[in-house]
Amino acid sequence: MCLYVKTPFTDWQKRDTVAPTQNGFTFRSGQDGEYWFNVVTIDKAGNAVPPDVAKEAPAVIVVVDTQPPQINLAPWTAPTGEVCLRCALQDANPDYQGLKIAFQGADQSWFALDPYPGQPGTFRLPGLNAMPASVRVTAKDLAAIPPPRIVRSRT
Repeated sequence: MCLYVKTPFTDWQKRDTVAPTQNGFTFRSGQDGEYWFNVVTIDKAGNAVPPDVAKEAPAVIVVVDTQPPQINLAPWTAPTGEVCLRCALQDANPDYQGLKIAFQGADQSWFALDPYPGQPGTFRLPGLNAMPASVRVTAKDLAAIPPPRIVRSRT
């Protein structure tokens, strides 16, 4: 049995060979990224199944992502004049659906912001004409690796 591996930027490559009595393969990625896997079996006559791994869809796709997203937060004025916060996630696999922003009100309570339509990572600051003193950003990437919680305060 042969393990073949491909990335979006490389062709299929044989990465490991094991006897059919083995329980699995060993694979170690050299870096973060997307890896496609297929297994080719070789019968006693030397025939490969499938005969051409390049013509096969991957059996398994794995994304290796060891780095949490980096967060960049900036004010933004919408075309409607609304004051907003725009958060850019710097990550190989950002998850803007999981992004949350809250601000701290005068009574020290936290209030979740609503997303601005059509602008991923952008949130409305309703009823505020200026940036709040403290905001809390919660983000993750598609590998669900959360960065440390970030609270930014103006002093």
